[in-house]
Amino acid sequence: MKFVTEITTTNDAFVGDPEEVVRVLKQAAKKAVRLYAAPVGNIPRETTLPLHDSNGNTVGSVLLLEG
Repeated sequence: MKFVTEITTTNDAFVGDPEEVVRVLKQAAKKAVRLYAAPVGNIPRETTLPLHDSNGNTVGSVLLLEG
């Protein structure tokens, strides 16, 4: 199993707030744990979940690749 996380930091939520990256990474970690803990067969072989900044904008994703 492989987890891939991508975050784009070019919007206003990241300007002057270095903690925003940490907040989004924590969100990615929580989503990865939920995906990993899901019973086998309950999630597709490839699953992508969105990541959001503190303004609610989609800024990236966490991807689970099974294999």
